[in-house]
Amino acid sequence: MSWGWSPSVGLKSRDGSNTTSFEKISFSGGQIAIVARASGHGKCERCWHHREDVGSHSAHPTLCGRCIENVDGAGEVRRFA
Repeated sequence: MSWGWSPSVGLKSRDGSNTTSFEKISFSGGQIAIVARASGHGKCERCWHHREDVGSHSAHPTLCGRCIENVDGAGEVRRFA
């Protein structure tokens, strides 16, 4: 049996808010338990990733370091389209 996760499927917490990160907490007997919780990191307004470096750059306080490198720096090397 194969298991997968589709990013098109959204999860909601019991209070109806969106959950954004996942953590495997146990694996035994072929069953898996997962805890979903909201990220504690800021959300980059350009790529929408939740990263701990969002807000740490004074020139771009709403961007993550990866996006700053792509906007102001040489950019990242792309391996795929």
